[in-house]
Amino acid sequence: MIDAKLLQLALEASRQGLVITELQDGRPVLVYASPVFEQLGGQSTAGRQQQAFNFLLESSPSPDSLAILQEAVEQHQSCQLTLRSHRADGSSLQLGLSVIPLPREAGQPRRFIGLYQEISEAPETRERLCQLEEALQRLQFELAALRASL
Repeated sequence: MIDAKLLQLALEASRQGLVITELQDGRPVLVYASPVFEQLGGQSTAGRQQQAFNFLLESSPSPDSLAILQEAVEQHQSCQLTLRSHRADGSSLQLGLSVIPLPREAGQPRRFIGLYQEISEAPETRERLCQLEEALQRLQFELAALRASL
């Protein structure tokens, strides 16, 4: 069995937000949230344990995404989704979410791991945007030079 301290260090070092939820009365309840998850949403989960877990889903994800998530939870199956959400400051973000059910013994609640990764600002996208902005500036400069020479 893995040492609890090592496991905690691994969770805190991860670049993905991780949550553990369990179903209570058919509702997902937050059991654990990693520091990265809190950073993604821009809000603390302190005091939210044992509360209904849907504060990142409150930003009107598509009905299709909710239906897929709901079916996966009901069937105790894995699923992957892309969600649009908002941080506490109101800025928007796009998240990749992988939901993985945990094995359970008879009488135990259904538990799930959720892995969140921000995909709205992927490094490749930012780099490509910078390249395109530089190219646009060069073209604007060349166009201005051409106009001046006419």
